[in-house]
Amino acid sequence: ANLSTARIRRNFGQRSYIGGIVTDTYSKTQSNRAFGLDALYWLGRNLRADVFAAVVDDRKIAGRPASLSGALTYDRDLWAAGVRTLSVDKGFDPAMGYVRRDDIRRQTGNLRRSWRLNRHWARKVNFSSNVTYLTNQSNLLDTRQWVFEASDDLNSGDQIRFQASRNFERILATDDPFVLNPRKHIVVPAGDYDFNRWLVEYKSFDGRAIVPGIRLERGEFYGGSRTTVGLSGIWRPSPHLVLQGNYDYNDVSLPQGKVNAHLVRARFTVPITARASVDAFIQRNGLNQQGDPELNTQVRLHLIYARDSNLFIVFSD
Repeated sequence: ANLSTARIRRNFGQRSYIGGIVTDTYSKTQSNRAFGLDALYWLGRNLRADVFAAVVDDRKIAGRPASLSGALTYDRDLWAAGVRTLSVDKGFDPAMGYVRRDDIRRQTGNLRRSWRLNRHWARKVNFSSNVTYLTNQSNLLDTRQWVFEASDDLNSGDQIRFQASRNFERILATDDPFVLNPRKHIVVPAGDYDFNRWLVEYKSFDGRAIVPGIRLERGEFYGGSRTTVGLSGIWRPSPHLVLQGNYDYNDVSLPQGKVNAHLVRARFTVPITARASVDAFIQRNGLNQQGDPELNTQVRLHLIYARDSNLFIVFSD
Protein backbone atom coordinates (compact mmCIF):
# COMPACT_ATOMS: atom_id res chain seq x y z
CA ALA A 1 0.00 0.00 0.00
CA ASN A 2 1.05 3.60 -0.64
CA LEU A 3 0.71 5.82 2.45
CA SER A 4 0.86 9.63 2.27
CA THR A 5 0.26 12.38 4.80
CA ALA A 6 0.33 16.18 4.54
CA ARG A 7 -0.15 18.62 7.42
CA ILE A 8 -0.19 22.42 7.39
CA ARG A 9 -0.67 24.84 10.26
CA ARG A 10 -0.74 28.61 10.45
CA ASN A 11 -0.35 30.51 13.73
CA PHE A 12 -2.09 33.82 14.25
CA GLY A 13 -2.41 36.13 17.20
CA GLN A 14 -0.38 35.24 20.27
CA ARG A 15 -1.51 31.63 20.79
CA SER A 16 -4.15 30.79 18.17
CA TYR A 17 -3.81 28.67 15.04
CA ILE A 18 -5.68 27.04 12.17
CA GLY A 19 -4.56 23.85 10.45
CA GLY A 20 -5.44 21.08 8.06
CA ILE A 21 -4.42 17.50 7.36
CA VAL A 22 -4.81 15.06 4.48
CA THR A 23 -4.08 11.33 4.61
CA ASP A 24 -4.16 8.92 1.70
CA THR A 25 -3.97 5.13 1.63
CA TYR A 26 -3.99 3.45 -1.76
CA SER A 27 -3.51 -0.13 -2.92
CA LYS A 28 -5.11 -2.59 -5.30
CA THR A 29 -7.75 -3.40 -2.70
CA GLN A 30 -8.09 -0.11 -0.82
CA SER A 31 -8.56 3.56 -1.55
CA ASN A 32 -9.07 5.68 1.57
CA ARG A 33 -8.62 9.44 1.93
CA ALA A 34 -9.28 11.60 4.98
CA PHE A 35 -9.47 15.40 5.10
CA GLY A 36 -9.43 17.33 8.36
CA LEU A 37 -9.49 20.95 9.60
CA ASP A 38 -8.74 22.09 13.15
CA ALA A 39 -8.44 25.45 14.88
CA LEU A 40 -7.72 26.87 18.31
CA TYR A 41 -8.72 30.45 19.14
CA TRP A 42 -8.07 32.24 22.41
CA LEU A 43 -11.06 34.43 23.28
CA GLY A 44 -9.30 35.80 26.33
CA ARG A 45 -6.41 35.19 28.67
CA ASN A 46 -8.07 32.10 30.18
CA LEU A 47 -10.84 31.33 27.70
CA ARG A 48 -10.31 29.32 24.51
CA ALA A 49 -12.37 27.59 21.84
CA ASP A 50 -11.26 24.72 19.64
CA VAL A 51 -12.97 22.94 16.75
CA PHE A 52 -12.20 19.94 14.57
CA ALA A 53 -13.88 18.53 11.47
CA ALA A 54 -12.91 15.55 9.32
CA VAL A 55 -14.43 13.56 6.46
CA VAL A 56 -13.49 10.19 4.95
CA ASP A 57 -13.71 9.25 1.29
CA ASP A 58 -13.50 5.48 0.87
CA ARG A 59 -14.77 3.50 -2.10
CA LYS A 60 -15.89 0.70 0.24
CA ILE A 61 -17.98 3.04 2.44
CA ALA A 62 -21.28 4.50 1.31
CA GLY A 63 -21.34 8.29 1.41
CA ARG A 64 -18.71 10.37 3.18
CA PRO A 65 -18.90 9.84 6.96
CA ALA A 66 -17.67 12.76 9.04
CA SER A 67 -16.51 13.58 12.55
CA LEU A 68 -17.08 16.94 14.25
CA SER A 69 -15.86 18.24 17.60
CA GLY A 70 -16.05 21.57 19.41
CA ALA A 71 -15.10 22.77 22.88
CA LEU A 72 -15.14 25.88 25.03
CA THR A 73 -12.70 25.90 27.97
CA TYR A 74 -12.13 28.35 30.82
CA ASP A 75 -9.12 27.58 33.00
CA ARG A 76 -7.66 29.55 35.91
CA ASP A 77 -5.82 28.60 39.05
CA LEU A 78 -8.89 28.57 41.29
CA TRP A 79 -11.67 28.12 38.73
CA ALA A 80 -12.11 25.93 35.66
CA ALA A 81 -15.06 24.98 33.47
CA GLY A 82 -15.57 23.47 30.06
CA VAL A 83 -18.02 21.92 27.64
CA ARG A 84 -17.30 19.69 24.66
CA THR A 85 -19.36 18.03 21.96
CA LEU A 86 -18.28 15.20 19.66
CA SER A 87 -20.07 13.52 16.78
CA VAL A 88 -18.69 10.53 14.83
CA ASP A 89 -20.75 9.14 11.95
CA LYS A 90 -21.23 5.43 11.48
CA GLY A 91 -18.51 4.08 9.21
CA PHE A 92 -16.04 6.89 9.91
CA ASP A 93 -12.75 5.02 9.52
CA PRO A 94 -9.62 6.85 8.30
CA ALA A 95 -7.17 4.12 7.28
CA MET A 96 -4.17 6.02 8.69
CA GLY A 97 -5.90 7.10 11.88
CA TYR A 98 -7.40 5.51 14.96
CA VAL A 99 -11.06 5.85 15.90
CA ARG A 100 -12.02 4.32 19.22
CA ARG A 101 -15.69 4.23 18.34
CA ASP A 102 -17.98 5.35 15.55
CA ASP A 103 -21.74 6.05 15.46
CA ILE A 104 -21.70 8.20 18.60
CA ARG A 105 -22.68 11.63 19.91
CA ARG A 106 -20.97 12.60 23.15
CA GLN A 107 -21.56 15.65 25.32
CA THR A 108 -19.30 16.44 28.29
CA GLY A 109 -19.15 19.21 30.85
CA ASN A 110 -16.86 19.89 33.80
CA LEU A 111 -16.51 22.37 36.64
CA ARG A 112 -13.70 22.82 39.19
CA ARG A 113 -13.32 25.08 42.24
CA SER A 114 -10.06 25.28 44.18
CA TRP A 115 -8.90 27.02 47.35
CA ARG A 116 -5.32 27.82 48.32
CA LEU A 117 -5.08 27.29 52.09
CA ASN A 118 -1.26 27.27 52.26
CA ARG A 119 -1.23 24.95 55.26
CA HIS A 120 1.17 22.10 55.91
CA TRP A 121 -1.66 19.60 55.51
CA ALA A 122 -3.37 21.40 52.63
CA ARG A 123 -1.56 23.73 50.27
CA LYS A 124 -4.46 23.56 47.80
CA VAL A 125 -7.79 21.73 47.85
CA ASN A 126 -9.80 21.03 44.72
CA PHE A 127 -13.42 20.04 44.17
CA SER A 128 -14.56 19.10 40.68
CA SER A 129 -17.43 17.46 38.87
CA ASN A 130 -17.90 16.27 35.30
CA VAL A 131 -20.80 14.81 33.37
CA THR A 132 -20.71 12.62 30.25
CA TYR A 133 -23.75 11.83 28.11
CA LEU A 134 -23.21 9.48 25.14
CA THR A 135 -25.72 8.29 22.56
CA ASN A 136 -25.58 6.78 19.10
CA GLN A 137 -26.45 8.80 16.00
CA SER A 138 -30.13 7.87 16.55
CA ASN A 139 -29.98 9.49 20.04
CA LEU A 140 -30.36 6.18 21.89
CA LEU A 141 -28.67 6.52 25.28
CA ASP A 142 -25.56 4.35 25.64
CA THR A 143 -23.52 5.78 28.53
CA ARG A 144 -24.20 8.35 31.22
CA GLN A 145 -21.67 9.18 33.92
CA TRP A 146 -21.45 11.73 36.71
CA VAL A 147 -18.18 12.03 38.62
CA PHE A 148 -17.39 14.00 41.77
CA GLU A 149 -13.79 14.39 42.84
CA ALA A 150 -12.01 15.98 45.81
CA SER A 151 -8.24 16.25 46.09
CA ASP A 152 -5.78 17.68 48.59
CA ASP A 153 -2.40 18.95 47.38
CA LEU A 154 -0.16 18.77 50.43
CA ASN A 155 2.57 21.30 51.10
CA SER A 156 5.12 18.55 50.43
CA GLY A 157 3.83 18.12 46.87
CA ASP A 158 2.07 14.83 47.64
CA GLN A 159 -1.58 14.44 46.66
CA ILE A 160 -4.56 12.61 48.17
CA ARG A 161 -7.55 12.11 45.87
CA PHE A 162 -11.10 10.81 46.39
CA GLN A 163 -13.55 10.13 43.58
CA ALA A 164 -17.16 8.91 43.46
CA SER A 165 -19.08 8.14 40.28
CA ARG A 166 -22.60 7.27 39.22
CA ASN A 167 -22.72 5.25 35.98
CA PHE A 168 -25.24 3.98 33.47
CA GLU A 169 -24.25 1.55 30.70
CA ARG A 170 -26.46 -0.03 28.07
CA ILE A 171 -25.47 -3.19 26.19
CA LEU A 172 -27.69 -3.96 23.23
CA ALA A 173 -28.30 -7.44 21.94
CA THR A 174 -26.90 -6.26 18.59
CA ASP A 175 -23.62 -5.05 20.17
CA ASP A 176 -20.46 -7.10 20.24
CA PRO A 177 -20.49 -9.41 23.30
CA PHE A 178 -18.85 -7.98 26.44
CA VAL A 179 -16.56 -10.92 27.19
CA LEU A 180 -14.54 -10.85 30.42
CA ASN A 181 -13.07 -14.35 30.22
CA PRO A 182 -13.66 -16.43 27.07
CA ARG A 183 -12.00 -19.48 28.63
CA LYS A 184 -14.58 -19.58 31.42
CA HIS A 185 -17.38 -18.27 29.17
CA ILE A 186 -17.99 -15.25 31.39
CA VAL A 187 -19.99 -12.80 29.28
CA VAL A 188 -21.97 -9.78 30.49
CA PRO A 189 -25.48 -10.17 29.04
CA ALA A 190 -27.30 -7.43 27.16
CA GLY A 191 -29.28 -5.03 29.32
CA ASP A 192 -29.24 -1.71 31.19
CA TYR A 193 -26.86 -1.36 34.15
CA ASP A 194 -26.70 1.29 36.88
CA PHE A 195 -23.76 1.16 39.25
CA ASN A 196 -21.84 3.33 41.71
CA ARG A 197 -18.08 3.30 42.29
CA TRP A 198 -15.54 5.08 44.51
CA LEU A 199 -11.78 5.53 44.44
CA VAL A 200 -9.08 6.64 46.90
CA GLU A 201 -5.56 7.40 45.71
CA TYR A 202 -2.29 8.66 47.17
CA LYS A 203 0.62 9.81 45.02
CA SER A 204 3.95 11.18 46.14
CA PHE A 205 5.58 14.33 44.73
CA ASP A 206 6.88 13.62 41.24
CA GLY A 207 10.10 15.59 41.75
CA ARG A 208 11.61 13.10 44.20
CA ALA A 209 14.09 10.38 43.35
CA ILE A 210 11.56 7.77 44.57
CA VAL A 211 7.86 8.40 43.82
CA PRO A 212 5.44 5.79 45.26
CA GLY A 213 1.69 5.68 44.64
CA ILE A 214 -1.25 3.54 45.69
CA ARG A 215 -4.87 3.37 44.49
CA LEU A 216 -7.94 1.52 45.79
CA GLU A 217 -11.15 1.37 43.77
CA ARG A 218 -14.33 -0.48 44.61
CA GLY A 219 -18.00 -0.58 43.75
CA GLU A 220 -20.69 -2.16 41.64
CA PHE A 221 -19.93 -3.49 38.18
CA TYR A 222 -22.50 -4.73 35.63
CA GLY A 223 -24.72 -6.49 38.14
CA GLY A 224 -21.81 -7.58 40.34
CA SER A 225 -18.81 -5.94 41.99
CA ARG A 226 -15.22 -5.05 41.14
CA THR A 227 -12.28 -4.22 43.39
CA THR A 228 -9.08 -2.76 41.95
CA VAL A 229 -5.78 -2.27 43.76
CA GLY A 230 -3.07 -0.31 41.98
CA LEU A 231 0.56 0.24 42.93
CA SER A 232 2.92 2.56 41.08
CA GLY A 233 6.45 3.80 41.49
CA ILE A 234 9.21 5.85 39.87
CA TRP A 235 12.88 5.47 40.76
CA ARG A 236 15.61 7.78 39.46
CA PRO A 237 18.88 6.20 40.61
CA SER A 238 20.88 8.65 38.47
CA PRO A 239 20.28 11.51 36.00
CA HIS A 240 20.82 8.97 33.20
CA LEU A 241 18.31 6.32 34.26
CA VAL A 242 14.60 6.40 35.11
CA LEU A 243 12.69 3.25 36.14
CA GLN A 244 8.88 3.17 36.31
CA GLY A 245 6.58 0.37 37.36
CA ASN A 246 2.82 -0.24 37.76
CA TYR A 247 0.84 -3.16 39.11
CA ASP A 248 -2.96 -3.50 38.92
CA TYR A 249 -5.03 -6.27 40.45
CA ASN A 250 -8.71 -6.60 39.51
CA ASP A 251 -11.13 -8.83 41.37
CA VAL A 252 -14.45 -9.03 39.50
CA SER A 253 -17.43 -10.93 40.82
CA LEU A 254 -20.50 -11.31 38.58
CA PRO A 255 -23.53 -13.62 38.61
CA GLN A 256 -21.89 -15.34 35.62
CA GLY A 257 -18.68 -16.06 37.54
CA LYS A 258 -15.52 -14.56 39.02
CA VAL A 259 -12.51 -13.09 37.25
CA ASN A 260 -9.11 -12.22 38.73
CA ALA A 261 -6.66 -10.30 36.54
CA HIS A 262 -3.11 -9.06 37.09
CA LEU A 263 -1.43 -6.37 34.98
CA VAL A 264 2.27 -5.54 35.38
CA ARG A 265 4.01 -2.74 33.46
CA ALA A 266 7.61 -1.54 33.56
CA ARG A 267 9.31 1.28 31.68
CA PHE A 268 13.01 2.11 31.48
CA THR A 269 14.14 5.50 30.20
CA VAL A 270 17.81 6.16 29.43
CA PRO A 271 18.67 9.75 28.37
CA ILE A 272 21.76 9.30 26.17
CA THR A 273 22.23 13.01 25.50
CA ALA A 274 20.09 16.11 25.82
CA ARG A 275 18.71 15.33 22.35
CA ALA A 276 18.54 11.53 22.38
CA SER A 277 16.89 8.97 24.65
CA VAL A 278 15.88 5.31 24.64
CA ASP A 279 12.64 4.00 26.16
CA ALA A 280 11.89 0.34 26.83
CA PHE A 281 8.39 -0.76 27.82
CA ILE A 282 7.37 -4.23 29.04
CA GLN A 283 3.83 -5.29 29.90
CA ARG A 284 2.47 -8.60 31.15
CA ASN A 285 -1.28 -8.97 31.02
CA GLY A 286 -2.57 -11.93 32.97
CA LEU A 287 -5.84 -12.01 31.01
CA ASN A 288 -6.01 -10.88 27.39
CA GLN A 289 -9.03 -10.91 25.09
CA GLN A 290 -8.54 -14.61 24.43
CA GLY A 291 -8.35 -15.40 28.17
CA ASP A 292 -4.62 -16.15 28.13
CA PRO A 293 -1.54 -14.43 29.64
CA GLU A 294 0.21 -12.06 27.24
CA LEU A 295 3.61 -10.36 27.16
CA ASN A 296 4.21 -7.16 25.15
CA THR A 297 7.45 -5.24 24.63
CA GLN A 298 8.36 -2.01 22.92
CA VAL A 299 11.69 -0.21 22.43
CA ARG A 300 11.80 3.38 21.14
CA LEU A 301 14.68 5.62 20.13
CA HIS A 302 13.87 9.35 20.23
CA LEU A 303 16.24 11.76 18.50
CA ILE A 304 15.80 15.54 18.26
CA TYR A 305 17.97 16.31 15.24
CA ALA A 306 16.86 19.93 14.67
CA ARG A 307 14.53 22.53 16.12
CA ASP A 308 10.94 21.19 16.15
CA SER A 309 12.19 18.07 14.31
CA ASN A 310 12.02 14.62 15.90
CA LEU A 311 12.95 11.15 14.73
CA PHE A 312 11.40 8.04 16.32
CA ILE A 313 12.51 4.46 15.70
CA VAL A 314 10.13 1.98 17.35
CA PHE A 315 10.29 -1.81 17.72
CA SER A 316 7.16 -3.56 19.04
CA ASP A 317 6.52 -7.20 19.75
